[in-house]
Amino acid sequence: MANLSAAEERHLALVVSPHDEDHRDLIRILRPAGWSVDSASTCREAIRSLEMETARVVIVERDLPDGTWKTLLNQLIRMACPPKVIVTSRMADERLWSEVLQFGGFDVLAQPFYAREVLRTVNSGSIRWYDEWRKASQELSAGTCGASA
Repeated sequence: MANLSAAEERHLALVVSPHDEDHRDLIRILRPAGWSVDSASTCREAIRSLEMETARVVIVERDLPDGTWKTLLNQLIRMACPPKVIVTSRMADERLWSEVLQFGGFDVLAQPFYAREVLRTVNSGSIRWYDEWRKASQELSAGTCGASA
């Protein structure tokens, strides 16, 4: 964990949605901004993708064919340095936002997607992920990872 691997140096976002238009819209917004984008349609596909390559952020549709954003989040929190989870929904509201934060997600993106909001949210998630990765790496190097003060 001391050095960033090639995957961790790359700004990778994983889009998880059963809707093709979500993938198209987010790729159209993120790729010109320097993001690499992987796609999955289900929780199961998302986990397989993340086992192969580290993503800084996961943009996940609220409801998936094999679960919900919570199903995926419960799998991701077991990872050493889990990606930041951004939930998206056509019915995004204050209640969903509060629930996402309460359960450990990063943020909510309403649909339709607005490029400025997508980039602000995804970049913020990436920065937070990197800060947490760096802190964990320093603790591991110092031999204090998991030690309490």
